[in-house]
Amino acid sequence: MQQRGKPVFKEKFVELSETIFKGETTFTNDPTTFWDTYFLLPINTKCIFEFIETTSEESLLGRRNNINSIFSACLERMTASDITTAVEQTRQINAIILLTCLVRALFKKKRLSQFNIIDLLTGLDKADASLGKLISALDTLLHQQVTKSYSLSLAITLSAGNDNVNQNSFNGYFMHHDLSTTLFSVIADDLSSDVEVRNATMLLAMLSNYNKYETRNPYLHVLSQYKQESVLEKLATIYTDILNDMTRKYQLLKDEDESITKSVVTYMSSWFPGSSKTPFIDIDNAHTLIDFPPADSAMLLLLYDLVNTNPRFISMITRSITKSNNNTSGNTTAAIQPFSKLLVSLLTFASYLFQHNRNDRSFVYTKLVMLILLRFCEETRLLTAMVGQETEQMVRLCRQRPPPLPKVKKPRFLLCAIIDDLVLFLKHNMRKKLDMATYKLSLSVMHRILSFLYKRRIRLDYHWTELWCTLTTVLHFTSVHLDQLKLKSQEFNPFLASLLTVFNMCVTHGEVFLHDTKSFDSLFYEIIRSSDDFMALSHYVTESSIAGKKGQTAMTTSSSDRSPPLSSNNFANIRTICNHFKPALEEGQVAQQIKYPSPDQVMALIQEHFATLTLAPMDKLEQFSPYTEIPNEMGYFRYLLRMVVGDYLTWTMTPFL
Repeated sequence: MQQRGKPVFKEKFVELSETIFKGETTFTNDPTTFWDTYFLLPINTKCIFEFIETTSEESLLGRRNNINSIFSACLERMTASDITTAVEQTRQINAIILLTCLVRALFKKKRLSQFNIIDLLTGLDKADASLGKLISALDTLLHQQVTKSYSLSLAITLSAGNDNVNQNSFNGYFMHHDLSTTLFSVIADDLSSDVEVRNATMLLAMLSNYNKYETRNPYLHVLSQYKQESVLEKLATIYTDILNDMTRKYQLLKDEDESITKSVVTYMSSWFPGSSKTPFIDIDNAHTLIDFPPADSAMLLLLYDLVNTNPRFISMITRSITKSNNNTSGNTTAAIQPFSKLLVSLLTFASYLFQHNRNDRSFVYTKLVMLILLRFCEETRLLTAMVGQETEQMVRLCRQRPPPLPKVKKPRFLLCAIIDDLVLFLKHNMRKKLDMATYKLSLSVMHRILSFLYKRRIRLDYHWTELWCTLTTVLHFTSVHLDQLKLKSQEFNPFLASLLTVFNMCVTHGEVFLHDTKSFDSLFYEIIRSSDDFMALSHYVTESSIAGKKGQTAMTTSSSDRSPPLSSNNFANIRTICNHFKPALEEGQVAQQIKYPSPDQVMALIQEHFATLTLAPMDKLEQFSPYTEIPNEMGYFRYLLRMVVGDYLTWTMTPFL
């Protein structure tokens, strides 16, 4: 006699869900009882995903009536006003969870269009009324502590779509019903959990960037005008924590404080059995850095929007720098302290991000951080605060890749740390496929700093020789790879023009902002050492200008680019320096019978002949066009938005995947 197998247990929620997704309509016989029972059961999100994943798009569309019924039942519970018992509260929460799961699963079906998904949820004829009602319900539920977290997850799922926020029709309904005030209230609420605040912040970022170039975006408008300092302070604290957490993840890659002796001992100890072995991480292996920068970087989008559009946010950072080191007590100092910490944390994180820029994601986030630094360096009051008396601070910078910058053991002006970040970027990102757009951006940040120092007649105590060596290294790399780089003239010409502008600022106005004559002499030393590279690039510019006059090409930048034009005049003073010192250097070599003069001998010659050097005046070197996101960066921010949403969903929405 054959023994019967035990029946497979199937939980009630799965059993009822099968009847819906298989197209059965028995639930319509007594819909009130069915849905009351259904929403009391624990939601099995995994089974919902499996049902939709294993059902073809055509079959789903054939069962739109049943899916419409799920949406309608969820919406009915979400909009219910008589939630007075724990049972009704459970039904409401389960309705939100179910709808979140349903929407997320439908967006993962690649062959379902936006119209297909709306048709499946509401029917096209009822879309405006039903989805408008849904957003209004979310507005109400976000104000209730018990439903806040679930409602934020649903709102993010609706707004994110399949990660293409700008192409997501659901966001049009968020624009018609502005939730910005509600989202700020969630951030401000002391009862909101860290996850809820983070989700509200990210949702605000997504909605603020939705089609912002095509129509007026109400979220971006509110963000730019927001003045509640306690909330801005809370955002500063949130970002400080996120930046510090991401920095710690980078620091786990390599012990930056490990001395040569310690590293040898560690290596030798691994020979002996029983010794504790520290796993070796090859930071030069691109696969090692595949998860870097951390997905938390997605949150930086709203930080950029605040820095770029909100004057109050910049003002609070400025005040925090000037007052953070004062010993005065009071609410004002306490309120602005987080902004000073935010800036320090950002500069530290930037140093790690810039040194480990090894994949497409890191390139995109590197540019975002560089744009934040650019905006900082266009704010004169902020720059002034960064070099004010008693505003020095310690900023830890990444030392995981050689050669590291000189280790500074005392507090210094924050402006020095920004220059250090730029130097680290320039040093550690020279590759055959040079990211010329971001290099130009970093040089633009440098130009703004030098222009500020020159206009304010501020002598900055900084290890300038590190900057000179880095700039000439970039120059040499450019000269060596000129044949490849010049093929992309629309990127190369603005990049080269920016590089020469920085050189010319230092040559022409360096006496104003360099803190000692030795720094100025070392600049001329590096220029003389790089004379062949300067001449090669000068020849390229001259030849291209001649060809441009013949109608073959042009040295001007594109109409959308606001960088200075490139011409042979950019090399005028550089040529003068080389032509002035090289003959004197050659004469000295002959007179002293020296084949290879030492750096000290060259520096002595520079000091001896400097008085007879005459440089041509270069007008308007300190001027620059203020940063504008439109039209230059529109394509970049559309691409960034998709990456940010993808990273955030991966980071936070795992339970629904």
